Amino acid sequence: MSGRTAGEGRHRGVSRLGQVWRELVTVHPHATAHWGALRAAVGIAVPSAYVLAVGRPEWLGYASFGCFVAVYGRHATWRARLETQLGIGVVLTATAVLGAAVGLTRPGGLLTALLLMVVSGVGLLLARRHGWAPAPSVFLVFAAGATASMPVTAADLVPAACVTAGSAALGVAVGQMGRLFPADDRERTGRLPSTYPALLRDPTVLRDLVCYAAGPFLATVLAALAGFGHPSWAGVAATIPLAGATAVVQAARATLRFVGTLAGIVVTYLLLAPDPPTWVLWIAVVASMLLAELFIARHYGIAVIGITPTALLTIHLASPAPLRSLLVDRVVETAVGVLVSVVLLRVVRAVRRSAFRRARDDEERG
Repeated sequence: MSGRTAGEGRHRGVSRLGQVWRELVTVHPHATAHWGALRAAVGIAVPSAYVLAVGRPEWLGYASFGCFVAVYGRHATWRARLETQLGIGVVLTATAVLGAAVGLTRPGGLLTALLLMVVSGVGLLLARRHGWAPAPSVFLVFAAGATASMPVTAADLVPAACVTAGSAALGVAVGQMGRLFPADDRERTGRLPSTYPALLRDPTVLRDLVCYAAGPFLATVLAALAGFGHPSWAGVAATIPLAGATAVVQAARATLRFVGTLAGIVVTYLLLAPDPPTWVLWIAVVASMLLAELFIARHYGIAVIGITPTALLTIHLASPAPLRSLLVDRVVETAVGVLVSVVLLRVVRAVRRSAFRRARDDEERG
């Protein structure tokens, strides 16, 4: 190998690191992010306040899922937003019920991993078929993992369906309240023409489907084998880098997920260590969600500082656990998830490059 080639390799490496660094430090413009953040905050505030008021904190997980619909249709027409959010709400409700049903079996790590593999892959296909952005896989993996790990009975399938559907319906209703105000310029996005059979014949979609299915599965299995208390958290973290459009964005999202989780853990500790009353934690949950949604499309790392306490405070309110184990599990399983995803993406890229080189060599020989 010539010195020039080696130098070019080093230059490309430095350039790649520079691109990742820019992704890590860039905060994108506000672009009316406050409206989506307010919708998400209302979407978690009202249902969570209701279940706490009626003395059913174990339903908090179901009540919190509805706020996810606020992530969708931010700049779409009102009709497109309605259709998208209704679709997301239906899928989230079905996922919560499926997770609760699996939870009846007291699933081990393998069954939970299989569940997360299925819902993550389904989330990707739905996104590609209907143009949903982001792909709802992370929310479906979170919902399935959370409900499957709850101690449930057959009677709990009813609140799993009703509370999740109710919180999603509220999110859809809040998302349509802008119709009451003067019209603004909204992007008109067309429905993608692909059918599911066509998607399954597309090599790019199949490659992404492998990543979205294998990432949560492998991460959850590894976390379960290691004996961590919340293996589905590793599955959730594994979906985060997959949403990146390029290798640079994927690496940045993995880094921001871990670093943001560390900062979010500190915030969570400061909130839980004094053992405050429930109403204080409820306010903290809503404020954390507001922070997360203000930055989710602007700087993912800052958003994770809000996402982490939102999730952990909700879990604490629903089913208190030792604080140290809760925080340590979150950090370690996040690290497992993002590492599995990064390695998987590198392997897939290497296989793709190898296949391309073989095809090129065959063409040259022919």
